[in-house]
Amino acid sequence: MELKNFFMIVVLGFLVFTLTGCAEIQTDEVIKLGWVGPLTGKTAQWGEPAYKTAKMAVDDVNSNGGVNGKLFELVVEDSQSEPKNAATAAQKFINQDKVDIILTHLSSESLVVAPLAEEAQIVMFASATSTPDLTEAGDYIFRVTPVNKEGQTIAEELEKNGIQKVALLTEQSKYTLP
Repeated sequence: MELKNFFMIVVLGFLVFTLTGCAEIQTDEVIKLGWVGPLTGKTAQWGEPAYKTAKMAVDDVNSNGGVNGKLFELVVEDSQSEPKNAATAAQKFINQDKVDIILTHLSSESLVVAPLAEEAQIVMFASATSTPDLTEAGDYIFRVTPVNKEGQTIAEELEKNGIQKVALLTEQSKYTLP
């Protein structure tokens, strides 16, 4: 199983665990999940597998009776790889769709959706957001991916040891290029 699929299943598992005791779900029949991510645009290669994983996990939970008899309903919006579209989708989730939980994918989208979800007091889970800027986004904002500080840590260690020049080797193959 790919790591990103694992993370999405962990998120949905966490949702199942969390929602079994949650009293503030907005509907009686379904638990609405609003998923926003890049299905088109320059980062679609990361959004499409994330969407498919979320759909697969929702279908799996629903085929097993849902959570306390409530099924998940997945409302999907394409950010088109643009943060402003993710913000528009979040506003739709909050004001029109009345979702119970918002699922975001990439850092740029999560950073614009987080303040909206926090203000509306709607839980948001970010599946592939590694920016440290999301850490203090609010009480309703959660991430699955750890904070990306490896580069900073390496640079600090190099500086501490007086190293001023480094070489970077990269691979240019189908695996590493979008």
